[in-house]
Amino acid sequence: MRKGNKQISFACATGHGTFKRLLAAVALLFAAEVTWAEENSDQDALMQTLVQVRANFQAADADRDDALVMQELRVFVDASAEIDFAILRRVKRMRAYRQAFQIVDADKDSVLGWDDYEYEYETMQRSRGSGR
Repeated sequence: MRKGNKQISFACATGHGTFKRLLAAVALLFAAEVTWAEENSDQDALMQTLVQVRANFQAADADRDDALVMQELRVFVDASAEIDFAILRRVKRMRAYRQAFQIVDADKDSVLGWDDYEYEYETMQRSRGSGR
């Protein structure tokens, strides 16, 4: 600020502390917006993956009964492993189809409905989120 000049800088007019708080608030809002955009992008990517996984399930379901038997599960796992979904890449690599089938077939009826698969996936996500 110069003598005789009526123009006053924003920082001087509001005081340095207020200006710093204002800058901090702007930075916080910017960081929140970036985080929201990243989360939104992650959610969009997850939704696209889930749509593909459901399509893989339907494609593997040869008799169109919305349930997979052991032979159909292998087709589903192989297709879903290609998009690196959940643990299915490891199941394919280890050829652990039968073990995966037995784990997901909670009611032991020898068929995996989409609801069986959704339940197992949600259970896995919950246990992952709880730190187990």
